[in-house]
Amino acid sequence: MEKNNKKFFNHGLLEEDKLEYRFYQETLVGSCAKKNSLIVLPTGLGKTIIAILLSIIKLHKNPDTKIVFLAPTKPLIQQHHKTFKEFLILDENNFASLTGSVNPEERAEIWDESKIFFYTPQTLQNDIINSRINLKNVSLMIFDEAHRAVGNYAYTFIADKYIKDAKNPQILGITASPGSDKEKIMEIIDNLFIENIEVRTKDSPDVKPYVQEIETEWIRIDLPKDFSEIKNIVEKQLKKCLNFLSKNDLISSTNLKKVNKIDLIRLQKALPKRIKESDEDKQILFDSLKTVALAIRFSYMLELLNTQGISSLSKYLKRLYSSAKEKKTSRTVKELMNQPFMNRINQITEKLIKLGIEHPKIMHLKQILEKQFKTKPESRVIVFCHFRASGKIILNNLDEIDSIRSVRFIGQQSKRGDKGLTQKQQAEILKKFKDGTYNTLIATSVAEEGLDIAECDLIVFYDTVPSAIRDIQRRGRTGRREKGKIIILMTKNTRDESYYWVSYHKKKKMKSLLNEMKEISAHLEAKAKKIPQKKISDYIPKKENEKGPLEKLKIIIDSRESSSSILKVLSKLEVEIETKRLEVGDYILSDRVAIERKTTKDFVDSIIDGRLFKELIKLKNTYSRVFLIVEGEFVYGLIGMNKKAVQGAIISIILDFYTPVIFTEGSKETADWLFKIIKKENAEKRKPVIRHDKTPKDENKTLEFILSGFPNIDNYRAKNLLEYFKTLENIFNAPIDAIKNVEGIGNKIAEDMKKILQTKYD
Repeated sequence: MEKNNKKFFNHGLLEEDKLEYRFYQETLVGSCAKKNSLIVLPTGLGKTIIAILLSIIKLHKNPDTKIVFLAPTKPLIQQHHKTFKEFLILDENNFASLTGSVNPEERAEIWDESKIFFYTPQTLQNDIINSRINLKNVSLMIFDEAHRAVGNYAYTFIADKYIKDAKNPQILGITASPGSDKEKIMEIIDNLFIENIEVRTKDSPDVKPYVQEIETEWIRIDLPKDFSEIKNIVEKQLKKCLNFLSKNDLISSTNLKKVNKIDLIRLQKALPKRIKESDEDKQILFDSLKTVALAIRFSYMLELLNTQGISSLSKYLKRLYSSAKEKKTSRTVKELMNQPFMNRINQITEKLIKLGIEHPKIMHLKQILEKQFKTKPESRVIVFCHFRASGKIILNNLDEIDSIRSVRFIGQQSKRGDKGLTQKQQAEILKKFKDGTYNTLIATSVAEEGLDIAECDLIVFYDTVPSAIRDIQRRGRTGRREKGKIIILMTKNTRDESYYWVSYHKKKKMKSLLNEMKEISAHLEAKAKKIPQKKISDYIPKKENEKGPLEKLKIIIDSRESSSSILKVLSKLEVEIETKRLEVGDYILSDRVAIERKTTKDFVDSIIDGRLFKELIKLKNTYSRVFLIVEGEFVYGLIGMNKKAVQGAIISIILDFYTPVIFTEGSKETADWLFKIIKKENAEKRKPVIRHDKTPKDENKTLEFILSGFPNIDNYRAKNLLEYFKTLENIFNAPIDAIKNVEGIGNKIAEDMKKILQTKYD
C-alpha cells in the first residue's frame, strides 16, 4: 500500500502502514519461504525485517506453531524483541525473551504460554538438554549472526535437534559476513542444513538504491623515536624465540611481520599433543613450549607498543609483575620477569609515562574529532578499538575536549580491574548516544555485531583487525541513511598495516567466494536430499514390543558439569537429562551407580590438594557402585606431577579405594561410556536416584560412618575393622601392629589413623 508516495508491507499480523516496503526484502522472503536458507546482507539493510516477514507467513499459515529467534548476546535479544513488538499486531504475552537471567522453571512455563521467543543460544541449548521445552511445534527458527554456526558453538547442536524433533522445521540464517574461509562457509551450510543461499552486496541492483556512499581515509602514522629502545629490546627477544622455533622446524619463517600472535597460539595448543604422541626429542619439545609461551608475550608487547601506546604496555607489564609473585604462576613467567632486559623495558616505560609521551594516534584522534564536531556539531561518532585498556586511555584524553561527550561501550564480562557493563547499562548508553547525551562511543568488539546503534556520521578505526567479518561489521555502522565516513589510523611498518592487508585480502576472497555459487549450490542440492524427511510413523509412540524401550533413558548430572559437551552428546542419543546441584558425584546413572569425572588437569590438582580422595570416600559412602572417569591426555612435564606419582595415585584409587578408573580421550568417549552404563542399568529397571551423604540411623551404620571419616577408610575397611575389634574403643586403643593385621589395612593407613587420634584440636 502507498501513503505519501511511500509503499508499506501490509498483512493481517502487521501494524498498518508502518513497515516500509523494500523490493529486495520481498524478493528474499519469497525465495526463502519454503527452504532452509542463509541470507547474506550488509549491515543496516533490514535482516530482522526479513525475519519478521517470514515469521508472519508461518504464523498465518499455522497459527498454533511457535517461532524461535536466536541471537548471541542479551542486548541483541532485547533489540530483536523490541523490533518484532513494534511491527506485529500480537498481544504482549505472545513475545518472550529467554536468557540465562530467567529462572529455568519460569522459562518452561513461558514456553507453554507464548508464541515468539527470543533466545540466547546457550540458554536454549540448556532447555533442550533438560527437556524443559519441546521443539515439535516450532515452524521457524532464525539464527542471527549465522556465521557463528561452526565448531562446538550452541547453534550447531540446536539446529541438529530442531531438524530431528520439529514436525515441519524451517531454518533461516542471517549474517552480514559469513567469512573468507570456504571450508568455514561450507561448515555453516552443513550445520544449519541450508538448502538455499541468497547473497546481496551493496552493489546488488535491488539493494543499491538503499545504500549511501562511504568515504574511507587512511592516516599513516610514524612510531615515535622515544619508543625505539623498547621496540628494539622486544624485537630482539622475539627474534631469538622465532629462531629457536624455526631451527626445530616448528615455524617456517622468522620474519616478525609474517609470524603473528595467532600463529603462535595455534602452535602452543598443538605442542602438548606432539609431546605425547611423537618420537621426537621430548626435551626439545618442552623447551619449544616454553619458548612459544615467551614469544606470545613478546609479540603482545610489540603489538601494544606499536598500535596502542605506552600506557597500554605499562598496564600489561604491571599485570605480569603482579602475576610473577603468585604461587600458581608458571616458572616461565617468573623467570621472564627476573630478566634484566624486562627491568629495562619497565624503567623506560615508566619514564615515558612520567614525561606524558603517548602514542601519536591519540593526538590524531583528538584532531579528527574536534574537526568533525566543529563542522557538524550534531554528529555521532564511533571509535573502534580492540583493547579495553586503550578505550580507557582514549576516554581520558577525549574528556579534555569540551565538544566531545564520550563514553566507553564494552561487553558484560568483567576483566581484571575492569568491570563489564550490565545489559541495562549497555541499553542506557545506546539510548543516550541516540538522543545526543553522548556524541562519541568508544567501543570494543561488542558494538561490531548486529546492535541497533544510532546512525553514525563517522567511524574511526583506532586499530585494525585481521578479520574480514569484524571489518565488515565495523564499517556497517555508517552510511545507512546518509553519506558516511571511515577513518583508519595505522602505524607505519607495524601490525596495524599487516592486519589491514590481511583483512583486505580476506574481504576480497569472501566477495569472490560469495559470487562463486555454482559449486556451493550443487552441494546444497545434494545436501537437501539428505535432510531427514518426517514420516507419519515418527509421530506415533512406539509400543512395548517394538524396537526400543518405551521408557526413556535418564541421567542426573551435577549442574556444574552443564557446560561440558557430554550433555550435548547424551541429548542427541535421546537420554533424558536432569541437572541438579549434587552433594556427591558428577553423574548419577541409577540408584546404585554414580560417577566422578575429572579432566587430567583437575585429576592432578585434586590429588595435590587432597580433594579427590575425600570425594571418593563420600561417593562410596553414598552409592554401592562408583567409577572415576579421567578425561584427556596426561602430558607429563606440563601437569605438575610426574608419571610415577600419577601411576601411584591411580593404583591407590583402584586397590585402596576399590574404585574402577576409566580413561577416555574426550567428552564424546566419556558420553559413550555413560550411555552404555545407563542402558545396562535401565535394562535391570534401575533408575537414577539422588542419595544424600548423611549419618546413618542404626547403630552398626553409625559405627561404620564414624570410621569412614578417617583418611582412606571406606565402608569396606570400616566393616573389617569393626568385625575384627568389635568396638570403636578397641580400635582406638589398639597398637599399629594390631590394626594393620586387618584385611585392607596397611601400615600407612594404620599410622594415619593413629596420627588423627593423637592430633590435638586447635
